[in-house]
Amino acid sequence: MESKQPTIDVEQRIREILESLGAELDGVTRETRLENVDVDSLDLIELAQIFEEDYKLQLTGDDFAGVETFGDTVDVVAKRMAQ
Repeated sequence: MESKQPTIDVEQRIREILESLGAELDGVTRETRLENVDVDSLDLIELAQIFEEDYKLQLTGDDFAGVETFGDTVDVVAKRMAQ
């Protein structure tokens, strides 16, 4: 029998990680721009590293190219997890 990764709430996990990095995510929606909650490219790199360590998920800078909103970030990670 194949071992499956436990299902996680991707959006909630991203919120937890970004808040631990200092982002203020109260009231954030999928449309909220990352720059408005003090999330920069270095935060996205740290987010990718945490997902790699915790879930063996490979995320690259190319995956985050063009990401501007919280929803974009969730979509990138969710898409990778589905692969």
